[in-house]
Amino acid sequence: MLINSHEERGAGLVAAKRELFRNVVTDEATEDVVGMSKKMVEAVITI
Repeated sequence: MLINSHEERGAGLVAAKRELFRNVVTDEATEDVVGMSKKMVEAVITI
């Protein structure tokens, strides 16, 4: 179902942002975090 799929994608994005935030503010981060401007993100997404 399209709605279910859309909700799952939204939930996945929220989880990814939550994990990214944890890695920014936590000393025991599991991943490296690199800052990017909005313009840079837009450029990467359109490629």
